[in-house]
Amino acid sequence: MSALTGNFKALGELSRRLEQIAASRAEIEARAAKAVANLLERQFDSGTTPDGSPMAPLAASTVAHGRTPPPLTKTRKMRNSATASPIQGVRVRINKPAGFHQSGTSRMPARPMVPTGTTLPKRWKSAVSDAAMAVIRERFG
Repeated sequence: MSALTGNFKALGELSRRLEQIAASRAEIEARAAKAVANLLERQFDSGTTPDGSPMAPLAASTVAHGRTPPPLTKTRKMRNSATASPIQGVRVRINKPAGFHQSGTSRMPARPMVPTGTTLPKRWKSAVSDAAMAVIRERFG
């Protein structure tokens, strides 16, 4: 009968590292969610879209009624309802009437608050990547 040989110490270290990586996912998601929540706040403050471009300006009739820029800040209801949660990645939720503002209507231009399409804008991608890399550096040096 032949004996099983190998570097079992290294195999044990590999197993430990893989467990650390798996355990890091929740921390990465939590930090990424916090980074996204901060992005959302800055977007509301500055009146910018996820890619950093300015939102459609307020209509002249809206300004005539006393509203001042930036858009989407009159009552703070949407801003205060905006959450980013670490659920299978990061899930963003903004209460009504956010959907109308996100895609616009026949009487109102779109003022997106969250990315659309299949790729993240550079600043969202950087925020999520930076959060992930911070966890990895802390855990793995």
